[in-house]
Amino acid sequence: ASANGGALYLKANDVTITNNRFIRNNAYSYGGALIDAQYAHNIKIAGSYFADNTAWDAGAIDLYAVTGASITDSTFDHNLADRSGSAIFMSGDEVNVTGCNFTNHKAGSATQSGTGTVYIQSTNSKIKDSIFKDNNASSAGGVYVNAAGAEISGSTFTHNNVTGDGGAIYVNAATGTGAKV
Repeated sequence: ASANGGALYLKANDVTITNNRFIRNNAYSYGGALIDAQYAHNIKIAGSYFADNTAWDAGAIDLYAVTGASITDSTFDHNLADRSGSAIFMSGDEVNVTGCNFTNHKAGSATQSGTGTVYIQSTNSKIKDSIFKDNNASSAGGVYVNAAGAEISGSTFTHNNVTGDGGAIYVNAATGTGAKV
């Protein structure tokens, strides 16, 4: 296990990751499979598979302070985060997720409440045409919106379970201004 980025620690601009499999990776802190740290730009992830990855935050992917990232046509299955974003934690601006499947995730542990399969803390970000099924968290079984201008459209949410609020989607009133769901 790594401290950050269990399989890949990325600190670069203009990177494309296509048709890769990230399975059973672990990070003690952030990004069980992948972390893109330190204000990167133009990151593209497509046609990839992320399963059984674990981390304290961002079970599979942590996109930290990223501008202009996209994740398309990828599958996320059974990733775990002790805290937030069991599949993806995104912060920055314009991070978009399109045509992805998210199933069987868990955010939270016996000692920590967890939030969201996808945790949006990036402004002007979009989730489109994606499927969220059988995900579990303390709140926001599907998507937790904690940033202005987020948009969720054309997506399906089925059997997502929480012990608190927002079985499918939770929009934080203090920070989710202008969200479109």
